[in-house]
Amino acid sequence: MQSFILNLNKIDYMIAVITAINMYIASKICENLLSNNYIVYGIAKCNINLPEKHKNLTIHNYDISDFMICLEFFKTFENKEIHIYHFEGYETYLETTMESVKRIFISTISMLEAIKSLNINAKIFIPRPTEIFGHIQEIPQREITEMKPNTIHGILHLAAYWIIKYYRTTFNIFACNCILYTIESENNVNDLPHQILKTIQSNKTTVISNLDTGMDFLHIEDFLLCLEKVMKSNKSYDIIISSFQSHTYREYIELAFKIHNINIKWIGHAGDEKGVDSKTKRTLVRVNEKLRSNDSCLLGNNEKVLRLYNWTPQITFSTMVEKLVKKKKPNNFCRFC
Repeated sequence: MQSFILNLNKIDYMIAVITAINMYIASKICENLLSNNYIVYGIAKCNINLPEKHKNLTIHNYDISDFMICLEFFKTFENKEIHIYHFEGYETYLETTMESVKRIFISTISMLEAIKSLNINAKIFIPRPTEIFGHIQEIPQREITEMKPNTIHGILHLAAYWIIKYYRTTFNIFACNCILYTIESENNVNDLPHQILKTIQSNKTTVISNLDTGMDFLHIEDFLLCLEKVMKSNKSYDIIISSFQSHTYREYIELAFKIHNINIKWIGHAGDEKGVDSKTKRTLVRVNEKLRSNDSCLLGNNEKVLRLYNWTPQITFSTMVEKLVKKKKPNNFCRFC
């Protein structure tokens, strides 16, 4: 059995556990919690792009899908209140189906069983990708919108979603399923703003799958404010955190280049369309329909979080884009953890 040596002698501090702490959203949560005097224990699959060292941050390389390891780890937190941010499997790339099952589904059950068995005073936050909806049945999407995932990733998240609901209602565990829409951050290696920056700074071209698909973009700062309200509440729910605004990639691109005093002129149609600099005629943007994965409009109805937590996004779409395309080269947070 592994040895779990944790520094819990600072009794005035709140305690947080973050799985897949390599991910940029999880890392930003970590930074926010540390700035608010939390003791944070991160669980990482690898040692790539971990958060910076901090006196109140401890990183472990544990497999929490192994119930005995998970149980031994959480025994350390008996008689203490902890906040858990379970990002394991939230973004899963280039994995086998069985590895996805392990990281998305089994890790969730192991964690819930450990908390139930030990009767730990825990609050759990679990993000879900919009992939859980599959082929969109309703616009905007609500918490009660029918979910028909059409990928293994989405199906597994839906299964874990229902497991959370079961443990919450049956064992009175504070566990929040949260469907997250596109979270943007200056530290996120998001393809679009990163590509646009490269295009402006070099001779590269921004490649996009579909210019006119509606997307729901939310800045990380707004998300963190909402998350804080969620974890301070006394009861957990299934919720959507989104901007409740739809913007196309065409809007995003035009605004991003305009911030750098470049006007885009669109030439061609559909798959042959491209965006050129109206002055120099240089091709800045081209469409590659082979990259297209979803034509449905992603628009999250955030009325439930408004009602429950009195939260609405404060950063406008134009301000968000300006923040993103004026940033320096983003940090390469691990997309495989």
